[in-house]
Amino acid sequence: VKILCHQLLVQVCDLLRLKDCHLFGLSVIQNNEHVYMELSQKLYKYCPKEWKKEASKGIDQFGPPMIIHFRVQYYVENGRLISDRAARFYYYWHLRKQVLHSQCVLREEAYFLLAAFALQADLGNFKRNKHYGKYFEPEAYFPSWVGTVFRF
Repeated sequence: VKILCHQLLVQVCDLLRLKDCHLFGLSVIQNNEHVYMELSQKLYKYCPKEWKKEASKGIDQFGPPMIIHFRVQYYVENGRLISDRAARFYYYWHLRKQVLHSQCVLREEAYFLLAAFALQADLGNFKRNKHYGKYFEPEAYFPSWVGTVFRF
């Protein structure tokens, strides 16, 4: 808990084999929102209060677990600017998860465009002999509220 948050981010990036990790950050949930950790701060700044009280008893005595999220912190206008293949992969999955949890009902048409891009990214060009049956499952590409509006 005494290391800098930057050191933890470097360890996570090394574990994920990311060369280009400047787009990502670490966050904790406070008041039901993701709060990004300041990389120059020590990790204990974000630890649960119980951890600070029990620090002298050893790690086995700590209270509730601390969950740290690895997330996209900075967005790029064009994904092709991300040269690291692994970084592109994690960037894409984070964005896709954000879309699936989105509640922006004013831009329904945008979800169809995003679903088309995601389907293309996942499966490539449609090939009749390869893509049949459950080629496209709307639940995997649209937030749940879109399915209720358009009856998927």
